[in-house]
Amino acid sequence: MKNMGKNIKYAVFLLLLTATQLFAQSNHADETSATPAWRRFSSGVVSIRLDEFLLYVGNQSEMAEMVAHEFDMPGFEPYYGEKIPAPASGGAVNGGAINGGENYYVFKTTFSVCTDCVDRDITLYIDPMYVPRTIRVNNTVISQAGIHSGGVYSTGIPLATHVPLAAGLIYYSEDTDPIENVLVIETFPQYERNPLPEFSIAEYAFNERKVFIKNLLTSHLVLASQVLSLLIAGYHFFLFFSRGRKDIKYLYFSLLCLSFFLAYTSVGFVYNSQYYTLIIKITRIFQLLSFPLFAAFMLESVGLFGDKKKYIIISLLSYSALCAVYIAFQNTKQSINATYSLMTNLNTIPILAGSIVILSYVVFYKKNIKIVPLFIIALTVAGSSLRDLLILSNGIEPLFWMAPYSFILMVILIYAILITEENFIQGAFSRYLAPEVISEIVKDPNKLNLGGEKREMTAIFTDIQNFTAISEQLDPAQLVRLLNKYLTEMSNIIMEHLGTIDKYWGDAIIAFFGAPLFNADHSALACRSALAIKAAEKELNKTLVGDKLSPVPIFTRIGINTGEMVVGNMGAEKKMDYTIMGNAVNLASRIEGVNKQYRTGGILISEYTRAKIGDEFLLRSIDRVRVVGINTPLRLYELLPTDTDQGAVEIWEKALDLYEHRDFRKAFGLFFSLVKRYPHDNVALVYAHRCKAFVENPPPEDWDAVRNLTMK
Repeated sequence: MKNMGKNIKYAVFLLLLTATQLFAQSNHADETSATPAWRRFSSGVVSIRLDEFLLYVGNQSEMAEMVAHEFDMPGFEPYYGEKIPAPASGGAVNGGAINGGENYYVFKTTFSVCTDCVDRDITLYIDPMYVPRTIRVNNTVISQAGIHSGGVYSTGIPLATHVPLAAGLIYYSEDTDPIENVLVIETFPQYERNPLPEFSIAEYAFNERKVFIKNLLTSHLVLASQVLSLLIAGYHFFLFFSRGRKDIKYLYFSLLCLSFFLAYTSVGFVYNSQYYTLIIKITRIFQLLSFPLFAAFMLESVGLFGDKKKYIIISLLSYSALCAVYIAFQNTKQSINATYSLMTNLNTIPILAGSIVILSYVVFYKKNIKIVPLFIIALTVAGSSLRDLLILSNGIEPLFWMAPYSFILMVILIYAILITEENFIQGAFSRYLAPEVISEIVKDPNKLNLGGEKREMTAIFTDIQNFTAISEQLDPAQLVRLLNKYLTEMSNIIMEHLGTIDKYWGDAIIAFFGAPLFNADHSALACRSALAIKAAEKELNKTLVGDKLSPVPIFTRIGINTGEMVVGNMGAEKKMDYTIMGNAVNLASRIEGVNKQYRTGGILISEYTRAKIGDEFLLRSIDRVRVVGINTPLRLYELLPTDTDQGAVEIWEKALDLYEHRDFRKAFGLFFSLVKRYPHDNVALVYAHRCKAFVENPPPEDWDAVRNLTMK
């Protein structure tokens, strides 16, 4: 039902688009004043559309005589805006095989301009014309485009334009005695039968807006999209080759974008050269090839036909290439377009119809909603092409052409499909890796190769206190929900601080900072993330206990150490992890366990990390210790919340100094004062008990205040 709703919305969109065009055309008709028979422009008129043309159909051998007689020769007949008639002499319009032909059509009408318009900046608006033409006012050439040379026509699809009608070019007259100005349009069609487009007179600002809107809809948006498609093509060519030429869809999409760029090469330009026929040939060839390239991309995406898919695509592209070669052998504009029409029936329509059938099967039978955008593309291209052909068959030039815009939509939607697929892959990896890791892998797939490097980094280990006891009180489903919620919350915090998740070990998180992108601030980033974890823990416990996901509040212990570690992709060719290893990593793990013995607030860091973080954080010194498996003693520090009383920290440091200098009695007094002042300071309580024991039984004379920890 969702897919059907999307299709209905899209159909409504097309109807609204067509209605907008009809409204614009009717609105334009309303803007144009009711023109009197003698077509007079005065101060009270916004715009007049020139009509009631006379038409002369002849041969180019008559051009010189026509110009010499200032276009006042017998043979002109009324022209009412219909398709231009075939020449009486049976020239190129009927014969059609002559390159350039000898056809000569002259359109003539008159208009007058009131003397109150002398100071007004008026212009002649000229709609796009599809044939070579010369435009004269009062026998003066004011515009010329696409004129043939040496028997070769070289007209393109020009832009709309407007030409000044200045004093000296036109005559001004009073209403009581109007003087007519003569507008003459000479055209040189080969086989085209297009009606004469709009010619109108208005002030400069009015016609400037009109030209802008017309060219925006018919040419400029297409040109901008061509540039965009060329950039997208280059980008995906690069992706295809940089990723080892594995995903052939990127190649097909690149070629499709390139085809769109070349398929509308002639849009928006007038080519006054012998190369115009070549340009038309390129345009038609790549318009034809766009459809099989879309079909190849579609076949790679739908997951049908198995091993036969490759042979189907090769056959499809080969057949289309042969059709394109046939077009390439044509030598005239008429034969090129006639051949393209034939190839449309033999190639394009079957490919579009087959694509729609396959996509309908996948969307409606296989229920694959990911293919809906491709289904929309196929319907849009088919519908827009049919719409243009139907309008043209009635001799009406649309306000804008829809076929090129359907190609624009094709490029945009397929680009969105590829980006979505890439984002999905990135999303899957983002559960384990920091975004920077994914970015590096996407930019340089070689990062996935086995290997490693040694660099200074910071490792962080987290663990939930008494998690075994908690898990025994939960059923499996509750336990999974608890872990997922906890690990998601804490992992997000680590990755927000540019950390990389190494792995999950039950309820424990192993992460590191400083790779794959080196950051000199890696130690501080680790400490910030640890404080953020403890802050988030308080809010998380409200949810966990309130929703009965945990029988007791969660308490996280964290160990942090900085040092040289080996980092890289390690494992087998088909299964590898971006991970860390080394003594510095093991030490971080041991430090996490020390929290339990000292009953800290949750975060311990090593002296190596302390040396890297400066004075940003609030710390208090703990013992110098030897942890299990590491003989070198090191000083540990407790990382404290930012709201900790600074005075209490100063008392602590003084008490620890007394303790390490064997003044256990005074040290006991200070530690005990902290316990009384802060009953939840379990570390102070540990030291108070230790001092009391040393007062009763002093340590040996060689005591160095280093604690040998026997528990992990």
